[in-house]
Amino acid sequence: MNNQKQYKKNIPLIISANFVSFFGVTTFFVAYLSSRGMSVVEIGILESIFHVTSLLSEIPSGALADRFSYKSNLIIGRLMQILSAILMIAGHSFWVFALGMILSSWAYNFDSGTNGAFLYESSVGAGLKEKFLRITSLENAAIEISLALGQVVAALFIKGLLVYTYYISILLSLVAIGIYLSTKDIEKKDDNEEKLTFKKIISTVGIEFKEKPYILIWMFFQNFLGMALSVFYFYYQLKIPSMNKGLVVGIMVLGTILNALFSIFSAKIGEKISAIKIMRYVSIISSVILLGAITDNNLIYIFIYLSLNALYAMTMPAYNNELNLVLQNETRATMISVSSMMFSLSMAIFFPLVGYIIKKLEFPLAFTGLGILILIFIMVSYRYMTKVDDELTVDIGEMN
Repeated sequence: MNNQKQYKKNIPLIISANFVSFFGVTTFFVAYLSSRGMSVVEIGILESIFHVTSLLSEIPSGALADRFSYKSNLIIGRLMQILSAILMIAGHSFWVFALGMILSSWAYNFDSGTNGAFLYESSVGAGLKEKFLRITSLENAAIEISLALGQVVAALFIKGLLVYTYYISILLSLVAIGIYLSTKDIEKKDDNEEKLTFKKIISTVGIEFKEKPYILIWMFFQNFLGMALSVFYFYYQLKIPSMNKGLVVGIMVLGTILNALFSIFSAKIGEKISAIKIMRYVSIISSVILLGAITDNNLIYIFIYLSLNALYAMTMPAYNNELNLVLQNETRATMISVSSMMFSLSMAIFFPLVGYIIKKLEFPLAFTGLGILILIFIMVSYRYMTKVDDELTVDIGEMN
């Protein structure tokens, strides 16, 4: 009973740590790197370095969490973020920034998968498994608010002062470490039980994908959409420094409200339709919205920026909830890391490619093309998505 109370206390602590960790004060890194002399192509390569590093490190970092401690993984992630911020502050060359991106990627790796698994296991330990969709919706809303509020703060530094956002990042990482130290870690197996090894974890992951191949396909669908929307989100930053500071702050405040509302709405709609259907509808709407980039109109760009962020925020709680429902406890962090790895692979390929297209064909054609690509992808994969949805529904029904 005492453990149950402690795990219940974990839930607000983990959400608070996520709020601090994901405070989006450094999300204008594209604008920052541009101000430090990096070209569009160099920025694309740096982001690709981030995601290639993430691709190689996702499964090992998730396996570390499953084998040892969620808590230690999350603390290591914040320490990596501090080191990355120091390099971004000191950097004036491509290679220093590249090392900063590698460390930032490791910070992301140690967080991704582990955070979701820690929250889910704490919810189960607190006897709140059936309320996890609402809990993860609240977590996602907190993250979206944090990201957007961080952007509001960053907007105040947009005119040549973005370096100070990395000092803020260091301070917030220290606060997050303090919060994680206050949590109760998930208890692993007793000494007289079979201990998990890295080999067993990876073997179990392989068996799980073999028995439930739809999980792999589902992860790919979700993360392809995430990549497509993230590419616009990051490259749009190149236009932000030319805007009025008040307008930028207004956009970020409105984005905060929309993202929070859509995250909370996800819990409501997720009780009525599946995560796959939510993702499919969001993909179609997003592809149509992206076609508006052909107008090369600033108001249309602002609408695209706000709406894509809000729509994607709506997909994540339902996805996280249903994914956790079908995963085994002993490999949960590793499996969620596989999902993050797919996002990294997509970004490593498409981010520099889109940067090159922007340089050659300009912004409107690059993102109109991206909208068409998403629409084609949805049309081609519609039958597969329906099959995955059916298998997922059966699997969750059997587990309940």
